Amino acid sequence: MRDKPQRPEGTFFLQDVYAAWPPLPKDSVKRLRIVQVLPKSTPHINSPRLGIPNASPGKQVLGTVPVEADGSAHFRVPAYTPIAVQPLDEDGRAVQLMRSWFTAMPGEVLSCVGCHERQNEGPPSKYTLAAMRRASET
Repeated sequence: MRDKPQRPEGTFFLQDVYAAWPPLPKDSVKRLRIVQVLPKSTPHINSPRLGIPNASPGKQVLGTVPVEADGSAHFRVPAYTPIAVQPLDEDGRAVQLMRSWFTAMPGEVLSCVGCHERQNEGPPSKYTLAAMRRASET
């Protein structure tokens, strides 16, 4: 009997959701909503219009993953898929929105410092973050 082929995926690591601009209140983010940004293949980006924002692509929710007490998160994403992330409060409401997206190749590990962190700063590496001590979420 043949094994089912594995879905190609990558892994993403967020160091600290609170390394954000504008600043997020500490302990306010409980989960991340993982969103697929859908391609828009119409001749004009704003036709048909999707929602209120001008030239906004469609999105679909793939799931949510936990954020550790230290603000870190570690999760898997489908490969070849434009992904955006939304930090959620304890009631599941988005407290910030990622307007850009990232894509992982099969087996690739991606990371970021925070949500809208300063572009010219690197991550501090003084300690091991809680999310790195466990397997990534699906």
